[in-house]
Parts: sequence; structure tokens; C-alpha cells
Amino acid sequence: MPASPRTARAINDRLALRHLQEEGPLTAGQLKELTGLSRPSVADLVERLSASGLIEVVGETGAQRRGPNARLYGIVADRAHLAALDVRTGGVRLVVADLLGTVLAEASAPVAPGRARATPSSAPSPSSNVRRRRRAPSGCTRSASGRPA
Repeated sequence: MPASPRTARAINDRLALRHLQEEGPLTAGQLKELTGLSRPSVADLVERLSASGLIEVVGETGAQRRGPNARLYGIVADRAHLAALDVRTGGVRLVVADLLGTVLAEASAPVAPGRARATPSSAPSPSSNVRRRRRAPSGCTRSASGRPA
């Protein structure tokens, strides 16, 4: 069954965002080449991603040619933040990063051997260390969790 237009747009948007994340700022022409999408499709996705605040114009190419320089689009790194919590038998580690993977804050706390159960009042709080280092962004709207397979 073919993808619906909505699903195809979401796939194209994710593909473009992945290229922008991996390659850095790109022109619409470069996005067209990397994604294999048509020029109108790239124009539509640039408009969608700009309107949603995920990308913005970050500069222009310095091409020596007639006419205006091409706009460079880049990810708005602080549009969202990601938090990762790594819980192991020897300790806990928390990392907060922006959309480009730049680590904004991190903290870790050891877990004492033989303490199979820690009560909330006695357990160290890595998140409090993160809050002390950098204020948590307001307006957190989504969270997700996962575990190794």
C-alpha cells in the first residue's frame, strides 16, 4: 500500500532534517540532490520546517554568479532538548543535549555497592545537578523511554 501524502511529507521532513543534522547548513538545491526530491517538494518541506520553527535561514552561499545567493538552511538547535538517562548497577548518568547533539548539561552519581534499593530520599539526584548547572527548558511537552533489546 502506498504512503498517504501526510506520511510521505513526514518521511521527507525527517530525511531532510537528518541531512541537515549530519551535513550542517544546506541550500535547497543541496537538499534536492541529497534527498532525490523534486524542487517543488523541497520548497514545500523547507516552508513546512521553517513554519514549525525547526529550521531557519543561517546564511547565504558565497557563489560567484549572477543573481541572488542561495540561502543556507540550518536546524534551530534549541528548538527542543533531549535528555538521556543511563541507569547501571554502578551508577546513574544524565545528559541533556540540543537537536544537534551538543551536550548542554550532564551529571552522574554512583550507586553504592550492596544498596539494591534506594529510597527516594536517600538516592542521589543527577537531575538536581543538571538543574543547578543549567535551568531546564520550560514547556516540556513530550517524553519517551527505551531500553536495550
